[in-house]
Amino acid sequence: MKKHFRKLLSILTLICCLSGSLQPLAAEAEEVTRVTFENEQNNSPDLYVTKKIESASGDYEAPAGLRFTFILRLNGSLADRLEYRVFDENGSEVYNYSDGESTDDKSNKIPYRTDRSGTFTLAPGQTARFEYVGVGTSYEVTEVQTDGWIQTTPSGGA
Repeated sequence: MKKHFRKLLSILTLICCLSGSLQPLAAEAEEVTRVTFENEQNNSPDLYVTKKIESASGDYEAPAGLRFTFILRLNGSLADRLEYRVFDENGSEVYNYSDGESTDDKSNKIPYRTDRSGTFTLAPGQTARFEYVGVGTSYEVTEVQTDGWIQTTPSGGA
């Protein structure tokens, strides 16, 4: 199998060399170009930010369209236009479209990104997944105060 692969690679290399010239070229057996591709699994952890809400009375439903705003810093700097994915409370991915969000995976989706100030929003029950943040990356997530709601966890706001 390896022998056949080498022959095929030699023939393809020869064809590539000849395609750029009208003059036939003689290839020496020792001048075979070899290309090696290596892949490594990316084991960097992802950063998850989940927004959970509780009603003090237990009877109150969150209003439709309610959004909470967060600011993300990575290694002390604002996460400028960082792409992320969003999941609902059931773990289904939520896609961003020009006319709103949906769990339908259509072709015209727009990636979620933080703005220049590292700001992003989540609805109650949603989770933002920032992929491959990396080991050793310090992060800070701060929630912007929302009228009518009090942040209880984590204490101190970040």
